[in-house]
Amino acid sequence: MLPPVIYLYPLNTQVVQVTELQDEVTGQFLVSASVTATLFDRRGNPDPVFNNIAMSYVPGSDATYQGVVPATFNAAIGGGYTLVLTAVQSGVQAQFSIPVIVQLRKNQ
Repeated sequence: MLPPVIYLYPLNTQVVQVTELQDEVTGQFLVSASVTATLFDRRGNPDPVFNNIAMSYVPGSDATYQGVVPATFNAAIGGGYTLVLTAVQSGVQAQFSIPVIVQLRKNQ
């Protein structure tokens, strides 16, 4: 299940997680895929830091993948960003797009 939106925080190390990546045709979970993530701005330009981030499979999960965004990530605050995940498994490639909002971290 892809989240409807992802919130990212500039100058923070953070983990991006997606769950239940699956093949829409067969319904099978992608548990041995090579997954990368790239953040694009509204003009289609890739972020220089959040670019081709490897996402690792979480063993024993229903196709959960996690990737670490380094603390040097410093995109401008606002919306209009798109996170594109590319998953390749057994020679089949799939791309998933998720809207992203970059915002300042708030005190809880």
